[in-house]
Amino acid sequence: MVLPEVPAGSSMYREFKEFVKSRHSESLPDHRRIDPKRAAARPSNRAGNVALTLTVKNGDYEYATRKLIHLVHEVYLVFLQEAHYDYMIKVFNLDPDHL
Repeated sequence: MVLPEVPAGSSMYREFKEFVKSRHSESLPDHRRIDPKRAAARPSNRAGNVALTLTVKNGDYEYATRKLIHLVHEVYLVFLQEAHYDYMIKVFNLDPDHL
């Protein structure tokens, strides 16, 4: 699970799916992009708990593992920080004065 308490029909989940899709875009620099010829990431939502699945292509597990770690990192540092700050404070019970 990457994000708890995100209803499947919510705008946040729709935005998250678009965010994950955007990580495959050729407009991103290579070090931030997931090459669709080498791996594919997709989100899923079960009972409001969002997970990520990464499919490895051509047996390049090192590349895929690195990209999955980078993607999760970007979820917390880009996706949540830029568009869902209040969610992050509420769900993770964070003190906004110490972020």
